[in-house]
Amino acid sequence: MRDPAPATAPADGELALADPAGDTSAPPAAEPAEPVELTPAAPDSAERRWSGPDRVAAALIALHLAVLAWASLPGSFIADDLMRSSEAAGSGLTWKYLTWDVFGHLAPGYRLVFWLQVRIVPLNHDATVALVLLLQGCVGALAWSVIRSLSGRSYRSLLPLVVYLFSALALPSLLWWASALNLIPCHLALLGATRWHLQSVRTGRLRPAWYAALAIAGGLLFWEKTALALIELPLLTFAVLPGGVRERIAGVAARWRQWAIYALPVGLFAIPYVLAGSSYLTPSEHVPLAGVAKFTGTMAWRALLPGLVGGPLDWTRFVQSYFAVANAPDVMSWLGLAGVAAVLVVAVRRRSRPGTVALLVAIPFLVTALLTVFARAVGREAGGVFVLNGYQPSALDYRYLSDLLVPAALALALALSPGRAQPSAPVPAPARIRPSVLAPIAAGIVMLVSLTSAIAYRDSWRQNPVGAYLDNVKATLPRSKPGSTPAMYDNPVPELVFSPFWGAYTHPSRLLRPLRNGPKYSAAPPGFMMMLDPQGRAHPAAFVTVSTTPPAKGNCPFWTTGKALTVPLTKPVPAGDWTVVISYYVKGSTPARLSTVDFKHPDPASKLPPTSLMFTTQEKVGFAGFGQVYGYTVRAPFTHIYLDQLTAPVCVLKVEVGTPVPAGGPGG
Repeated sequence: MRDPAPATAPADGELALADPAGDTSAPPAAEPAEPVELTPAAPDSAERRWSGPDRVAAALIALHLAVLAWASLPGSFIADDLMRSSEAAGSGLTWKYLTWDVFGHLAPGYRLVFWLQVRIVPLNHDATVALVLLLQGCVGALAWSVIRSLSGRSYRSLLPLVVYLFSALALPSLLWWASALNLIPCHLALLGATRWHLQSVRTGRLRPAWYAALAIAGGLLFWEKTALALIELPLLTFAVLPGGVRERIAGVAARWRQWAIYALPVGLFAIPYVLAGSSYLTPSEHVPLAGVAKFTGTMAWRALLPGLVGGPLDWTRFVQSYFAVANAPDVMSWLGLAGVAAVLVVAVRRRSRPGTVALLVAIPFLVTALLTVFARAVGREAGGVFVLNGYQPSALDYRYLSDLLVPAALALALALSPGRAQPSAPVPAPARIRPSVLAPIAAGIVMLVSLTSAIAYRDSWRQNPVGAYLDNVKATLPRSKPGSTPAMYDNPVPELVFSPFWGAYTHPSRLLRPLRNGPKYSAAPPGFMMMLDPQGRAHPAAFVTVSTTPPAKGNCPFWTTGKALTVPLTKPVPAGDWTVVISYYVKGSTPARLSTVDFKHPDPASKLPPTSLMFTTQEKVGFAGFGQVYGYTVRAPFTHIYLDQLTAPVCVLKVEVGTPVPAGGPGG
């Protein structure tokens, strides 16, 4: 059974909450919810499905994708991307891997994409950009579908689309692969859930509500902030239902079935999230109320308001200058405040419930601010979140605000909607600029400022040296062929490529793990080792020794039957990132743990945790095995090395501590 279609299409200015696909099916009699006739349905005609505003929207989406490609292709992966790729390459597709903590997040879908990526297009930045562009095209089309269902299929509806597509709030997250894997599925989920929920409200059916719940469930697999749907959808329902405040509150309450359906995936997700002990739930220090207020105010004034009208125009520079910290002048904050005030004035004049419009952004923003404070007060960043070098970097990081673009676009669409029915004898109003004229002007201003911000950010993003480093590795690294490929020293990569803060991940054995037929870091006879120079080019390597064991006495100078073994060095080794080469005999194999000892100045707290090794017999040399340990960083000088946790007899012939240096031209 279908609702009768009106004889004419809704005029410009009517609230078009009908299903964008033209489905006007009425619910069967058995459905418990009552349909709400929010607006006459548009005729199902090709002309209305592809109108002038639709064509402009398609052009805007295409321009957005072009800007995104232009900004992202000169860049490359950064630390988070490389870490997640390394973890995925070293793990099977297990429940343990999928639920592995991601800086306090539970994101099995995110982990799954990384696992697939390293097996299909490992360390291929262009492939990730192509996927982002494909998904963003779908997001843009879905955003336009939802926006025009709220504010009508008119040119003024292009303003919220422009804000959504071009705001600098999302640009850094979309260029950064690890962050895009959070944001894009979250936005798809929120927009999809909104579309299906509006259909459920309009028709009274529960089936679209289940589709919305599935969208929410999918988004939660990538980012827990998808749960903001439980705030946004009731507010949106309150805004679009007819009647006064009491009637609309009753209408929201009457849809308890929808709210229960939407809460189901959130509740199910919360169980493993809580059981996993997410660090979001266990901050390591008390956060004072004054600090929370200061953080929230800074985030609103210096980040959110400028971001909504186009962005900061400038970005704070770090050593790694491609991070997304805004540096907006006050004029941009005032411009953002003026824009918000103008939106509320338009909502008042069009009777579009300005209170709900404001709450649709304000409540998700406050939740986002509190979550950010909570998360940044954990672990290594404790104490540094509120004041660092005179500003608050986490409050100015657009990655923590990019999820707010969906409620902001919905709020702007509501403000531009026709609102409630006008009285039969309208009160004369003073002459004013019509929204149909003002909206394109505002859209042009937002686009101009946004593109200026994008150009400034792209200039920082392209400075990322990882891309050139990985290109050099792939060009000069010899391919693995059994018996012919030299092994490689695991000397650290340059600090600008991977900060020493990340520990073991800063070594090629972790960084290049996703590469097929990549280098081997097992034993090789001296003289057949390779290394990467600071530019990522592979070279034959020589080893410069700074300390070694005393001259050998007998056939086996240092012997243990499986117990701990202390091996002295000829002179103390200063603090640094050194390569330790251990020559040994072993029959079979045994694990071992390497520690450093400074008998002249013992200070156990000054050492890094011990490094795990494996002593294994090599086939070509029979009983003699040659082992190497790479990149062992210590924080204080040491005079001895200490081996324990052995399970088989080991004879240590010689220990050398030093560093590899390039010995020739690029290899391979």
